[in-house]
Amino acid sequence: GRRMTSGRLLFVCLVLTLVASVTPQECSPCDDDECPTLAPKSCIWGMLKDPCLCCHVCAKGPGEECGGRSLEFGVCGPGLTCIISQGDPDAKGVCNMRFLATHFYPYRGSQAVKQQ
Repeated sequence: GRRMTSGRLLFVCLVLTLVASVTPQECSPCDDDECPTLAPKSCIWGMLKDPCLCCHVCAKGPGEECGGRSLEFGVCGPGLTCIISQGDPDAKGVCNMRFLATHFYPYRGSQAVKQQ
């Protein structure tokens, strides 16, 4: 009946709101010809797609700015994480080394992890 329809409408509105909040708002249709030409050697920390998933951009290195609502300040390279001091996920951060416990291998006699 009518309750089912209003429930579905509410669900659709909720989904659309969530999608709109995580999708960058400034993205126009992608045109590869308008992308800057990047030499892989010029990107010390590697290459990534821009926030609109259109053009390649250089990944950011340690100490460089990153983050922002639609990642307008950039994305950190592999092994780095964007540290935001203010607690606001939309704020500008700084790329910093990521240390995880999984990077350390305990020595267990003959079962030591071999370096490759």
